[in-house]
Order: sequence, then C-alpha cells, then structure tokens
Amino acid sequence: WRDKVSDGFKFSFKVPQPVTNRKDLNDSEGVARMDQFIEGIDRMGNKAGTSFILLPQHFGMEKFDQLELFLNKWPNEMPATLELRGDGMVHESAIRKLLMEHNMSLCVTDTPGRRDIVHNELTNEELYIRYAGTMDVAANSMRIESWIERISKLIDHGLQRVYFMIHQPADERGSALEVARQLGMGLRHNFPKAQITIPTDYRSATLF
Repeated sequence: WRDKVSDGFKFSFKVPQPVTNRKDLNDSEGVARMDQFIEGIDRMGNKAGTSFILLPQHFGMEKFDQLELFLNKWPNEMPATLELRGDGMVHESAIRKLLMEHNMSLCVTDTPGRRDIVHNELTNEELYIRYAGTMDVAANSMRIESWIERISKLIDHGLQRVYFMIHQPADERGSALEVARQLGMGLRHNFPKAQITIPTDYRSATLF
C-alpha cells in the first residue's frame, strides 16, 4: 500500500476492535495488540496519517482513568483522533484537556441519528470528521455546504489539517464520489492556491 499511492496520500487506519472494545483497555492482551498496530503504522513511514480510535458506546466517564492510561501509552509522535459515543462525553472538559495534553483531535461524528455527539471542540490544529450520509441527496448537499463554510472559517483561523471520512448507506455508496466532489470543489473555490485534488471516479472492486 505504502508504495502504490502518491506522495501526498495519507492513510488513516482504525485501531482494531480487539484493542478498543475490551472490558479493560489496558489489559496485557490489549496492550500487546496495540503494540502490533503501532509497529504496523511505523512501517507506513510518511504515508501514515492520523490513526482513528473509536471507543464503544458503553464506554463512559466512569472509565476515564482507563482512557488516560491508554493514551499515556500512545506514542506522542503518532497523530491520532478519538471518537466517543458515550452520553455527553464529547462535551466533558476533562476529555478536552486530556486530548490537548496528547495533541490529539476529538473526532466529530456527523450522523443524523446521533446529533448529541456533534460538537464544536478543537483540541489541536486538526479537524477529523466522520460524515454519515443518507439516501436524501438534497439533504446531503445542504450538510456538505454547511461543512464547506465551517471548514473554511476554521482554516482562516489557523486550522492546519482536515480529514473528512464519508460513509454512505450500502445502496448509495457510489454517491460518496459526488459528496467528495462537492466538498473538494467548494474548498478549492474558497482556497484556490491550495492543492486540492477532486476525485473523478469510483472503484469499489479494488483499493488500487
């Protein structure tokens, strides 16, 4: 993979569930699996982008000490984002403070079914968005226009990196291309000097 993508391409790998979906994030098996994951990321060299840590919905603030210990073991030089689905966790000041200490971003999950986990918190100079679209093309377009405006304002105020992960319903996966094109063209219009590549095709059969 590393050798088959262009120089500017960055992979964003998800930390596997055997690491994140454990009763204790820091038990010996989980730590060993995390070490294997980190070793794999190291082999990607400069093609490794921000890694994605998703904790299960039942992970709440009562396990904050587990999360703190887990992040203390994460390499400082390896960028990561954290997605939280537990009730109210994305709005906890202790979470923001912890992520700032580790220079990690707090993932924004934009999904119609969970408006409670959409937030406006930036904990470093990166914005990482997981966008879940719908089968309503007009609604998707309005949401993307809103993101173009929001991202543009944040860039004007110093935002350095944006990851925008598009998830479409199974029957509409091909429409992810149009969502990506709308986003890319809107941002390129606002920032004509930026090197923004607009996708031109959609291939589901193979990664390359």
